[in-house]
Amino acid sequence: TNATYTGTVRDATTDSALGGVSLSINGSNLVSDASGSFSVSLPCGRYRLTVDVPAGYIDYDRTIDTFDGTVIDVGLTRESTQNGTVTESAIYGDPVNTATGNYVYQRRDLDIKGIGMPLRFDRTYNSRAAAGDDAIDGPLGYGWSHTFDVSLALDAGVVTITWGDGKTQTWSPDGMGGFIPQYGVFDDLIDDGGGAFTLQKRDD
Repeated sequence: TNATYTGTVRDATTDSALGGVSLSINGSNLVSDASGSFSVSLPCGRYRLTVDVPAGYIDYDRTIDTFDGTVIDVGLTRESTQNGTVTESAIYGDPVNTATGNYVYQRRDLDIKGIGMPLRFDRTYNSRAAAGDDAIDGPLGYGWSHTFDVSLALDAGVVTITWGDGKTQTWSPDGMGGFIPQYGVFDDLIDDGGGAFTLQKRDD
């Protein structure tokens, strides 16, 4: 006996719905609608779910079990959130991010100790940012960034900070004048008005 299973494709960083995304479950090819929703009829069992991810997202492939419930939600992770050398959701080896295939290289050129905060200058190379349609021509060349190459971008109320190692972190508006950080980020972002923001680090 078949049952109907439903789900939503979302950006795991901003929690926004992703429409027009192609999925495959048990040989059935699906496309999420404008609200990110999809549905499929399946008999009980275990099935492979794959997603033809949009550009800029990490490959998605998992096994689903219909006994776990009738909701099959899909959260797609942005590649840029996995850049850099400190990424809790990915495993490195030599040093390659096995979730994205990103090769990362970092070298410290300057380290001056002093009272309070030391002065450090690190160079970081991310291979996934060096080529393709989303290649980034940084101050030191394609794929390269450095300690002081930090920027903030505002898009439709969503704030994205790009750090000196190339990693991005995103805060989405909570509807009450504040922000909700992406999963795994615990720092508080405050809108000071006039295009200025304050980031309160968790360990401050």
